[in-house]
Order: sequence, then structure tokens, then C-alpha cells
Amino acid sequence: MQAFEALMEVARRLNDPETGCPWDVKQTFASLQKYILEEACELIDAVEDDKDKDLIEELGDLFYVVVFYCKVAERNKRFSMEEVLKQLREKLIRRHPHVFGANRCDSMQDVERQWDEIKSQEKKERTSALDGIPRSLGILARAQKVLSKLLHHDNESLKEVLKQI
Repeated sequence: MQAFEALMEVARRLNDPETGCPWDVKQTFASLQKYILEEACELIDAVEDDKDKDLIEELGDLFYVVVFYCKVAERNKRFSMEEVLKQLREKLIRRHPHVFGANRCDSMQDVERQWDEIKSQEKKERTSALDGIPRSLGILARAQKVLSKLLHHDNESLKEVLKQI
């Protein structure tokens, strides 16, 4: 974890309002949005090329976007990296009771069904099987996500989708 701490120190210095990089200090959640998609796409390319050197670089770039967002949040006194990591850890444990609890899953289908059940309990404000599909997904990726959700839900969801088409 020394590498993580060293990276956090670099991020702290870059984002220091008095001595940091003027470009970094000016960034906001909105101004960083384009980098999330860009870095994710570069990672996808690296995965497809299957070269470890490129994978390491692109994973690092995408990870730094998350770190950068946390630094912007800290600067604006909204939340910290610590809170993000704590919430993520808790969610992973909660959504994997077959690993961290007494529940057992014998197949991938059991795991997916359990994941969907847990997620629907956590997101009770979602009234449709289609709620939660990111608005910012491109049209083809959005269509793929809608079709994927249809395969996992009942006919009522299908009727709902057909009404929206």
C-alpha cells in the first residue's frame, strides 16, 4: 500500500490551492466528466489489445480520475477518499453474502439473482426494472443494457419497455 499512499501524496500536492498545479486546482466534477469516458475507452482498447504494459497504464489513468474526483470533493468539503473506500468495501461485502456470510450460491445464475435481489432492496426508490440505466450511456450501450435487463425480468418489464419505444 506504499504506492497508494505515495499516489495520494502526489494528488494532494497537485491539488494544493496554494502550491499545486493551477490546472488541477481549477477542475470541478463537471470539468472532469469527459476524462471518465475517455480513460474508460482507452482501458477497453488496452483490454482488447491484451498488452500488460498498456493495461497497467490505462488502469492507472482511470484510477487517477477517481482519485482526482475525491480531491475535488475534499477541496469543496463534500466527502473524502476514505468515505468512498469505506462505502465501496461495505457494498461489496453486503452484495456478496455467499462469500462473507452464510448464504451459498452454487452457480453464476444464483449469484446474479442474489445480486439483483440485494440491489433492488438497496434501491427501493426504483420502481421500474429500467430505472438505474445511466442516462449518459451511448444509445447502443443503453439499448444493450435495456435488453439485458429484459432478459432478467418478467413480462411486465417487457410491456413497459415496449410502451417506451
